This record gives sequence, C-alpha cells and structure tokens, in this order.
Amino acid sequence: MLDPAWGRQLKEEFLHEARIEVYPRMTARSDEWAERRLFEPLAWIAFLYRRLIRVARSRRPAPIVAGVIERGRIREFSEKVLLERVFRGLRQKGNARYFNEIFGRGDLTSPRALLDRLGYSDPLLLAMILQPGEYTEPWEMGKYDGLDAEDVALPGEAGTGRVSFGPLRPGQFGLPRVLGCYVCVSEKTEPIRVEVFADLGGDQLPGAACRAFLYSRLLPGYGFPVGLDVADKHAHVPAWMIDAYSKLIRHHLGVSLQQGAIGDAEMRRILVQSIYMTHRDWLFRPQH
Repeated sequence: MLDPAWGRQLKEEFLHEARIEVYPRMTARSDEWAERRLFEPLAWIAFLYRRLIRVARSRRPAPIVAGVIERGRIREFSEKVLLERVFRGLRQKGNARYFNEIFGRGDLTSPRALLDRLGYSDPLLLAMILQPGEYTEPWEMGKYDGLDAEDVALPGEAGTGRVSFGPLRPGQFGLPRVLGCYVCVSEKTEPIRVEVFADLGGDQLPGAACRAFLYSRLLPGYGFPVGLDVADKHAHVPAWMIDAYSKLIRHHLGVSLQQGAIGDAEMRRILVQSIYMTHRDWLFRPQH
C-alpha cells in the first residue's frame, strides 16, 4: 500500500518539475495549469516511470522491470528491422523483384508495401521463422511516435486548447525509451513480446526473455507466462459484481429519466430501450 505521505511528496515533486520544465513546453497556459494543480495524465505517467527507473537503478542487483504482451498485432520489428535487411540484401544482389515473383505481383517493392498487401504482423511472420526457445534481437520501439499536438478540454471549461505532447517523447523529462524482442514459446502459439526500459540496460532483455520463456512453459498450450494467468484470475471482476453495478446504474438513470433531468429525445429513447424494454418489445420493431 502506498504511504500517504510519500504519495503527497511524489505529487509535489511532479508539480514542481511540471511547472518549471514540462508544462511550459506543452502549453502557453502552463502557469494556470500548475496553479490549478492539474495533473496531465501522460506527463504524470512519464514522471512515475522515471522515478521507477531511478529507484531500480539504485538497487543492487538492479531488479528486472519488464512487460510481456501476447497476441500483439504491431508490425514494427518486421518493417523496420527484419524486412528492411531482407530488401537491402535483395537489392545488393540485384534481385529486388524477389517477392513479386514469388507472389505473382508487381507492388511488393518495400517492407511497408509487403506488409500492407499481405497483412502480416510481427507475431504471424515470426511464428514462421522462430523455433521454441529462440528470441529476436532487441530493437528500440517507436512507442511515442504518435505524440503530437492535440486539442484538450480542461475540467470546468467548455472549449478546448491546443496542447503539444511532443515534449513527452524520450528525453530528460519525457517517457522512457523501451526495448523489445519476441520470444517463441512453442510451435503451437505465436511469439510473445517482451519489453524493458532501455535506461535500465539492454542486458536486462535476455534475462527477461529467458524468464518469460520458462514461465510460459508452465502453461502448455497457452504460450504466455504463468504469472499473467494468476494476475488475470485475481483481477477478474466476478459476474455478480458486474450485475450489481449495472442494476445500480440503471436505477440512477431511471430516476434521472423520470425527473426530467435528461432532455435529449434520442437519449431518452435509448435509455427507455436499455432499462425497461426487452428485445422482443414493440419499441424495437422497424419504424417503416
């Protein structure tokens, strides 16, 4: 459990750093944000990640901080690492039309074009290459390439303001760089992706990949570390709790509907459908 005093200290450290270094780069209203003690979510997460890394680096031995992703659908490794080298080698050998000749096409001229046309993802392509126990070389993931300027609405305000999220890209006050690799657990499952913080050292990745492989072997046929299965079972919300909350929500919506607090006609119709009617009721019949 987080100590309340330590939690308050973290918040004050973040606000001090944000007021001086982070918010001025993100918005022209930085003083107002700090005065209102607004915690921009991504900036707060970046601060917590950096704090986690700093604490981990102070430990001896440094703990392995890793994430494991199953059933991912990105294609970054295939496009930027694997196929980029394949196409470079084919061009050097004067055989740039190799994939076009195999598939009987004329548009497979680059890694991106090949992946676009054939629909391959990293797990699908690497499942045909890796053997159980093998893992790919690490690469620095472009997790934050999409950070750009966005219109953001502040609490209690009707309009929006332009905010630049570019300053949160990896740097002194940004989100940390992430290294990833794929690990093949078995012939029956797709490779899983293991991620570590680059600032904790790339040498953490082989150890994390080895642990992910060994822990996954404890769940034959599933292909992901047993700890994820344990955590999922403990974090699973039981059906009785979901049903109780849904009844509570329907009750409050029904009271608001009867009191006239919901004025939009289409919203009233949807609420009546969801709260009072069955799927065979007259309200669900075609209008014409």
